[in-house]
Amino acid sequence: DLRIGAAPAVAMTYNAAAGRYEDAWATASLPDGAYSLEAIAVDSSGNQGSAIPIDVRVDNTPPAVAFIVPGSNALVSDIVDVRVSALDFGGVAWVNLTVGGQTYTMASVGGDTYRYLLDSSGLGPGPVSLAATATDVVGLTMTKSLSVKVDNQAPTISLGTPSGDSGAI
Repeated sequence: DLRIGAAPAVAMTYNAAAGRYEDAWATASLPDGAYSLEAIAVDSSGNQGSAIPIDVRVDNTPPAVAFIVPGSNALVSDIVDVRVSALDFGGVAWVNLTVGGQTYTMASVGGDTYRYLLDSSGLGPGPVSLAATATDVVGLTMTKSLSVKVDNQAPTISLGTPSGDSGAI
């Protein structure tokens, strides 16, 4: 039998080919958290023995991810400091930033903050989508996107020739 936490034990199935008892534990409906698993054996005389319980962690929730900077629809140029917050109960494995079909790994800068310095000089002017994807240690992902406006063009200015005697430009 298999006991999960304080719940009643459930019968396990003997797998003759593998030579062991097995049970599939469906965790999708369980809340995230720590659980204790204990195998219990009972022989034909009713004698009972148990294995030392093992602790496992159930993580069914993808990480939370949010942009810190830049803000949605921000005007950006040159090197853009992109920071996101990524948090997960079981831990975040990595965070990627995708821009224009290119994916970059963001660096952890402490706590739940991840950073990438994006060179916008290779991006065309106008709206550009930034997508941050956080992946937790069990492979669950969450993506958040926002649009920024790239403007790396210097303003143009022209100076006209003064006309008449007034010296006005």
